Amino acid sequence: MGLCMDQEVIVRLIVPSVDRTKLRAQMKRAATVVFDRARGLFLDAVGSTIEKLIDEDIHIETGMSAASYLFPLKSIQRRRYLLGRHWSAGDIGSRIASRRDPKKLKRKPLILISGTVLKDQYRTMEIGEELGRSSFKIELGTKGNPVMAFDFEINVFQYEINEAGWATIRKAENNFLYFIYKGFDDYLEFNKWKELIHPFNALIYR
Repeated sequence: MGLCMDQEVIVRLIVPSVDRTKLRAQMKRAATVVFDRARGLFLDAVGSTIEKLIDEDIHIETGMSAASYLFPLKSIQRRRYLLGRHWSAGDIGSRIASRRDPKKLKRKPLILISGTVLKDQYRTMEIGEELGRSSFKIELGTKGNPVMAFDFEINVFQYEINEAGWATIRKAENNFLYFIYKGFDDYLEFNKWKELIHPFNALIYR
């Protein structure tokens, strides 16, 4: 069939338009998914780093230095549980206790971070854990300002004076970054959630 010059040809071009309400809803959902998974990755990275520090890097005699991480670790575990995934380092307190040197127990006088010696008190895991309550700060940010941070301040005297040789903080920083690098794709699962914000999922045709 041919077309004559005087025939009128009507071409309708159907142009898709974006349903902005639907797109905004999908973007909001995607932001929530990514933010929650990023927080999970951050908390697991910190928790795994502390666990590795205790098990491999920190020197243990009475267990006081290592025990200063127990309260931060419990706080991380509790926050991780609230995100819908139960993460646990296990009974790490028992692991610290099992590595203590019996010859050092009740023989090491307690020295405060200020350098004050309390001769009538000894270094214990319980004192270390109590000191750990005020030694850390966790920030998980918000969707609008997703800045996350974990700050730990050494406030156990013998830990502070030995840190130059132990280098636990430097090792912890390296382990944390490695965990983030290795776990990024697995935790965030971009291939699954990216469809939430694909523009063609929010198209309507007129």
